[in-house]
Amino acid sequence: MKRFIITFAMLAGIASAAFAQNAQVAGNQADAAQVEASKKKMAEQMAERHTRELQRQYGLTEEQYKKAYEANLVFSAKMVNNRNPTNKTVSPTEIQSIMDERDAKLKTIMTPDQYKQYDMVKPSTGARNNQSVNR
Repeated sequence: MKRFIITFAMLAGIASAAFAQNAQVAGNQADAAQVEASKKKMAEQMAERHTRELQRQYGLTEEQYKKAYEANLVFSAKMVNNRNPTNKTVSPTEIQSIMDERDAKLKTIMTPDQYKQYDMVKPSTGARNNQSVNR
């Protein structure tokens, strides 16, 4: 799970660099629409990756997969859309809040055994904050 979070953070950083280039040319509506389409596509790709990883690690059923994908799509969209415009990152407190919401949703989707495994693997709340701050 730590790899999962580290990978997500790296992807968010890479995405920030890509969006920085798009934001400079978003002067008219066509460019703004393109940026929004890019954000949507990136959120969808992130959600797909996160959900596949959950399915691989915890053996989600097809129904769980669909629900987890929807939860991850909301999570990914918030991460993409809540970037700070000056440094193109999401603040650690926002990340923590978004991840807590996602974890609560996953708890309703996963079986108690699956969530117990997930909860044991993911970093504790304090560790998440320290990882985000220490980067």
